[in-house]
Amino acid sequence: MKVAIYGQYYQNSTEPIIRDIFVFFNTNNVAMVVEASFLSLLQEKKNNRERLCYF
Repeated sequence: MKVAIYGQYYQNSTEPIIRDIFVFFNTNNVAMVVEASFLSLLQEKKNNRERLCYF
C-alpha cells in the first residue's frame, strides 16, 4: 500500500499526531509520498526544534 501525505502545519499541537501517523505507516510497511511543500514545513519544524535543544 502507498499513501500520499499533504497538508498545512498550523499548530505545534498537531506535531504528535503527525508523528504517530508516520510511525504507524512505518510499522505497517506502508509506503509514503509526502508533498514537497508539506515535507519542507516538517523539515523546518524539525530543524527549529533541534536548534532549540542546543540552548
